[in-house]
Amino acid sequence: MKKLILLTLVLTSVLHAAPVHKTSYHWYDGSQKKTVWINAELVGEFDETSVVQPSVQGAQQVRGQFGTTRIWRLPKNQLSANVASRMRQQHARASVSPVFHDRNTPKAAFRALPGDVIVVFKPTWSDAQIKNWLSGLNLQVVEKMTHEKNAYLVQSAPGLASIATANRIYETGQVVSSSPNWWSEREAK
Repeated sequence: MKKLILLTLVLTSVLHAAPVHKTSYHWYDGSQKKTVWINAELVGEFDETSVVQPSVQGAQQVRGQFGTTRIWRLPKNQLSANVASRMRQQHARASVSPVFHDRNTPKAAFRALPGDVIVVFKPTWSDAQIKNWLSGLNLQVVEKMTHEKNAYLVQSAPGLASIATANRIYETGQVVSSSPNWWSEREAK
């Protein structure tokens, strides 16, 4: 009996320690390629009025609310990428993203993508050159940023589209940097 209890405890701890993230994505932080893992059970929502709560039966808010940002645990039969996509299809202005982690563990801090991409262009490019180049990619400037010369917030849909857009821009080789506009939970030290 003791062996059975011990085996059950070991199996339970192994199952809880196992990564819940099977799918990873890469993005660039400057020229450094980084990896994030998608959490299939969680979505982040960035709207003042929730579209997830009334639309996904059984969704439960986790870890409180961060300003207007809410993190939702989804029922077992729902996948975060599918729910985020469905919310944007049903609600044109919905800002819903799968939740990601920097490490392949559910205990890592949350990251999510409310939309848009932060792009730093070569210092020799003019505003007109930048807007013209973006227009060739069917993209547009949301706003010019002030933290760095030639830094712009470029329009992108929330979620996985933000990673794809940032990578597409960076991989042209024409910009200094391009990264998704991450929302990140602060991790206690």
